Amino acid sequence: MSREEMDKGNVWETSSGFPSRVESYLPVMLTEGVHKGKISLEKLVQLCCENPAKIFGLYPKKGAIGIGSDADFVMVDLQRTLKVNRDMIYSSAGWSIWEGTELKGWPVMTILRGRTIMEWPEGAPHATITDDKALGQYVPRKRGHQLYPI
Repeated sequence: MSREEMDKGNVWETSSGFPSRVESYLPVMLTEGVHKGKISLEKLVQLCCENPAKIFGLYPKKGAIGIGSDADFVMVDLQRTLKVNRDMIYSSAGWSIWEGTELKGWPVMTILRGRTIMEWPEGAPHATITDDKALGQYVPRKRGHQLYPI
């Protein structure tokens, strides 16, 4: 997106900030971390899934695989290598700082509480949202849990 396309003449309508952080987080971590030997795949899972669930008092309902845990999974093709382009970007900004960058390791399926909500078959240009119903649920933190324990 060009500067002219971003500037709407009104600060409240102008596209700004650092968009598409979440949607590119995993491919960037796989490319720059796992594939370059800076972090193990197991440590990446701990950092991206288990630790946030623990910090927010949601573990083991979230961030774990086990009886009583939500069936939330992201299936990853560790070898899929693609150059980021606008067709892959779902954020409302429509652009990414990673545009034009080749990343290796992409999510190919997302399962939320046992329901497939995203699939990206081999050869398809981008992922497809397969279930866009509002599926979010409030999950309360444990009583007395400190967000950032000291």
